[in-house]
Amino acid sequence: MALRVATITAYYRETLEILRQCHESVSAQTYPTTHFMVADGVPQKAVDDWKVEHIALPRSHGDFGDTPRVIGAISALNLGYDAVTFLDADNWYHRKHIEVMVGAHKQTGRDVCLASRTIHRLDGSFMCNAQEDDSHADSSCLFLTGEATRLIPLMAMRPKPLAEVGDRVFWKCIVAREIPFVRVATPTVSYRSAWKVSYEAMGETPPEGAKEPVGNKAYEWLDTATPEEKASWSQFLFGGEGRW
Repeated sequence: MALRVATITAYYRETLEILRQCHESVSAQTYPTTHFMVADGVPQKAVDDWKVEHIALPRSHGDFGDTPRVIGAISALNLGYDAVTFLDADNWYHRKHIEVMVGAHKQTGRDVCLASRTIHRLDGSFMCNAQEDDSHADSSCLFLTGEATRLIPLMAMRPKPLAEVGDRVFWKCIVAREIPFVRVATPTVSYRSAWKVSYEAMGETPPEGAKEPVGNKAYEWLDTATPEEKASWSQFLFGGEGRW
């Protein structure tokens, strides 16, 4: 039986042009996937006319899209979808992304499949292929099915200061439970980089508005949380202590 796949996109204040590129890349997939677009307090009325499951939340949660991602994913799973992927609103898929992820799952039997990325400038032009490291998994690279889908609520259920590094925390949740995964080396996700480091690595001047690395709030929480707090959250998120 064919897997029913849902793609979850949380959005906030992205332009309609950016959102359209994201959605059109989902609708153009060679393997069908239903697009769930979840507005984090700033819904775009035009999205109502697109072929999507549009969920509009009444206010922003201020956690880099983690809460709307989880709400969209739980909606999809409870509607009977077998697998969940995620796509950030400013990113887009290559046409065979879902087909490749489903193929990797069927070939290996792994419930977690990871895509690789091409990195793009803010204007969408190609920069380079990402040098992926299995110690980290960007949310747009995740394909989750089976046992792995039970962990999805943990994307949003952690100390709020950790939202800055939420994808890294969620990946630790998966790794800590020793859920087998497979990485697909051929890039199928286009990642629009807003980070200064991406441009500097290419010897380019970062564009106006490019961002410095985040994580200060996360490090502050790790520095100030009591041992009891850390142990409690470690047990909840990672199934054990001392994994920070």
